[in-house]
Amino acid sequence: RRVQNAMVKRMEPAAAVPDEELVGSEGTVQHRHFLNCEEEARGMAQQIVSWLATGTKPSDIAILVVQQPELYAEPITRELHRLGVPLRNDAKLQELFAEPIARLVVDFLRVVASTRAPEALARLQRTLSWLEERPPKSLIGAYLDNPASAIELRNAVNAFIDRLGCGRLACLSSEYEDATRIADLVESVLCEVDAAISKAPSISEALESIGDERCVRVMTIHKSKGLEFDSVVMLGAETQTYWGKTDERRQLFFVGISRAKRRLVVTTADQRAKPTGAGNRWDDRRTKHQEFLSYLQPELGGA
Repeated sequence: RRVQNAMVKRMEPAAAVPDEELVGSEGTVQHRHFLNCEEEARGMAQQIVSWLATGTKPSDIAILVVQQPELYAEPITRELHRLGVPLRNDAKLQELFAEPIARLVVDFLRVVASTRAPEALARLQRTLSWLEERPPKSLIGAYLDNPASAIELRNAVNAFIDRLGCGRLACLSSEYEDATRIADLVESVLCEVDAAISKAPSISEALESIGDERCVRVMTIHKSKGLEFDSVVMLGAETQTYWGKTDERRQLFFVGISRAKRRLVVTTADQRAKPTGAGNRWDDRRTKHQEFLSYLQPELGGA
């Protein structure tokens, strides 16, 4: 709250709270500087692992980037996968999983591929009870033969969706009266499943990383609006990252730091190697965003 208040003094002075009213020493704020993005990935991945080891839930941890998480977060994503940390790229999946059929497909997959998915089973039973007059177990049970490969999962999903049909699925969304729309969405989910299986040690863990909330979240600051997390890592507080109109960039940084409830870590690096797919605006050499880091100063002594 003191970091937020320091920014409010700059952005909207009349709304700032007197410093003496912000009492208490709970929570930590850190600025961690690294030589390059690979060192940053190793350091922050280890810090996240230590948080998990002390009881923080994966879903209570978020990694925030200004833009292009597939580029900025790629090194730390790769390192967390190597360490076996469940990870979910919300920037990529958030729009897809706003679709009811996407949630339905993933819940179905988790039920048929795992014996440890009580939440998914409960959601699936509720949905099928609404869509089906007969007991939902009769519909689920037809597929409970523990598919062991991505191809078998695909076949099970397609048979499941065909059996439900457009008529029932239209109860979830009027758009689902169109069989092509259903097919496109199901294929999008299955592509995400294929990608997750290629990276995870097991099918059940792959499905958890897609459709379950028990994962570290990776997203843009913009996508994080309205959300809060116990621990937040904000990557790249650098002038080359926060380019554009000053007021808009300042507001974006404020949104990011406001997502943290207990722990906030802001990182910088001297070098970020240009990843495949980066545009011409990408700068390898980086400089700290001194204004943004200055808002952290009152709290860094307690980090």
